[in-house]
Amino acid sequence: MMASLNAASAKRPAKPPNPRVVYATLAFFLLAGLGIIAGGALAWRDEHSGTAGTAHVYRCYRHVSRTAGGPDCYARWTYNGHVATGYVENGNTSQLGKDVSVRIHGTGHVTETRNVTPIGLWLMGLFVTGVFGFVLVRYRRRGARTA
Repeated sequence: MMASLNAASAKRPAKPPNPRVVYATLAFFLLAGLGIIAGGALAWRDEHSGTAGTAHVYRCYRHVSRTAGGPDCYARWTYNGHVATGYVENGNTSQLGKDVSVRIHGTGHVTETRNVTPIGLWLMGLFVTGVFGFVLVRYRRRGARTA
């Protein structure tokens, strides 16, 4: 029985994928890659905008949850003559009790500058865009040859 199934399937050529599905899949991944690159640009902007200043980290704790994990740190800083308290973006638990250089974004939060996140997002986005751009070019060339 198995031999007859294998023999029957060996005689039929593989059905080519639907071009709409291929183009939709490639478009999804190309747009996702561009979205990752845009996320890197927004992260860079957040880490390099705002007013340069100093914040005193007064509380840090590590947490683990289903959606995210890592340290949460809170600090005090002075903004326009008023003492503000809030979240430290890119904070680290080793900074507890220390004054750290930050970019102040009003009274809501401060950001410690770390270039790892935006550069990592840019590299990942370029990789995804490059791979699926290459696949798109190869697919279109293959379609032009067979037509």
